[in-house]
Formats: sequence, structure tokens, C-alpha cells
Amino acid sequence: MINNLNKKKQIVGNLAITYLEAGPESGQTIILFHGFPDSPTSYGPLMEQLVQRGYRVIAPYLRGYAPTTLLNLQDKNTGDIETLAEDAIRFFDALNLDKAIVVGQDWGSAIAREQKIQKLVKLNWYGIYMMAKSQKAASFDYTQLSNSWYIWMLNTRMGEMVLQYDAIKFSYALWRQWTPQWNSSQEQLFETAKTSFQTPEFCEVVLSAYRNGLNPAVKETALHRLIMKLPPIKVRTIVLTGSRDPVESSLMSKKSCDRYFIGPFEHRVIAGAGHFIHHQNTDDVLSAIIS
Repeated sequence: MINNLNKKKQIVGNLAITYLEAGPESGQTIILFHGFPDSPTSYGPLMEQLVQRGYRVIAPYLRGYAPTTLLNLQDKNTGDIETLAEDAIRFFDALNLDKAIVVGQDWGSAIAREQKIQKLVKLNWYGIYMMAKSQKAASFDYTQLSNSWYIWMLNTRMGEMVLQYDAIKFSYALWRQWTPQWNSSQEQLFETAKTSFQTPEFCEVVLSAYRNGLNPAVKETALHRLIMKLPPIKVRTIVLTGSRDPVESSLMSKKSCDRYFIGPFEHRVIAGAGHFIHHQNTDDVLSAIIS
């Protein structure tokens, strides 16, 4: 257990972001962004090890994941990657974060940009290509297309019904599919994380994320447009991928890596790991952060 784990709130525009924080304020700051469908609580074992080493650790709940919420629930809640990345950048600004180490998994990997950060640790490739281009980049890998069944379903009326009436079982099915070595620890992590999936905002943001991913909308703000361009990442970056991750079974080409990572770059494949590397391979993630 982590001593003095604090749950705090930061207002960012019309969004009240709840986040977990632990460790000394004087320590090197590490930001942990979670993915879909997950919550910051799943980083608990990793946070504990980082705090023991003197790091300050901050893990926000993304837009759509309770208890983070819109201040005005009448506003439209969108889950496109550009909006989530904009939330992250504004969160950094609000907390006056600088020179942080950023860790991101799944959605969190896509929104983890290099503004004001010292190092980036991505726990999958997500965000190198936007979803609409990813299959073309992977030369239409049909095993990958099959594994992405949930994306296609979420672009249908059936997907709306599943999220509206059965979000917990749907999320549980994805956890089981994406975790090759399921155990009691995974059950406990899910039981804690699932409380973030039980609001209408979760349904709205998830549908927006996966529908916009296939049909990107034109953004109005300069920050949105900048993020959509996916500028090359200059800071030191380590990408960890699981050898048994069905979400991203296709390897990213060297050409793509050279295009998007122009600073020091390393790719590590974690043998036997599934999609949630931070759940069961905490030591590998820790090594990437502190190396």
C-alpha cells in the first residue's frame, strides 16, 4: 500500500480532472496516463515502487472516466485523441509541471506528447498513427482487423446499446481477451477500476473516441490542428510492447519509427506480456522509467 496517496482535483476549462498523487513534491515528477478501459488505480503497484524511490507520481483520470467530470453536463463530451491530448497539455500547465517523465498506455500512450517533458515511455504504439491510417500503415493485417472487433462494434447502434446497458461486462471481456495470463490480481484491479466506467460520460466519450478515430473531424483550435499533425517526438522515448498483445499484433515499421521519433529511441518487446503491461510486468515498466 502507498502511504499518503492523495486524491485531488484540478479545474481545466470546463473539465474537473480528478487525479491521484503520491511522493515528495521535491522528487522528479512522473505522470501516468491510463488507457481504455482502465483507470489510474491500475498503476497502484507501479506507483508504490516509484514512491519508494523518491519520485513524485501523478495519475489523472481521463475525460469520461469517473470521478473526472464536466462542470456543465449539458456540454458535449468528446473523446477524440486531440481533445484528450489538449486536456493533458492544459493539465500540465495548470499544475506548472515541467521536465516530467510521462508514461502512457493505450489512450494514454496516444495523448502523451512531448510538451515540457523530459522523457516519454509508451506502453504500446497507439498514437503513432491515428486510427483511420493505422491499418493502411500495417498493410491491412487481417488478424489485427479481427482483433479490433470492438472498434467496429462501437461504430454501430449495437455498440451504443452495449455501452449504455452493459459497459462493465464489455470492459471485463476486453480485459480477459487482452491479458494472456489472467489471475486473481487482475480480478482485483478490475474490481477497483470498473467504478470509472459506470457513468453516461464514459459511454459518450468512448463512442466519440472510436467513431472519430475512423472518421476524423476537422478541429477548430490551433492546438487541435497542431496535435493532429503528430509532430515528431524529439525527447528520449522508450516504447514497450507485449509479445502477446492482441490489440497491436502488427509491428511498426522502421520507416515509421524514424518518421515519428527523431530523438533517442528504443523499442522493447516484453515476452509473454499482453496489452496491460503495467498490470503484470511492473518491473519492465519501472526499468524503462528509471533507466
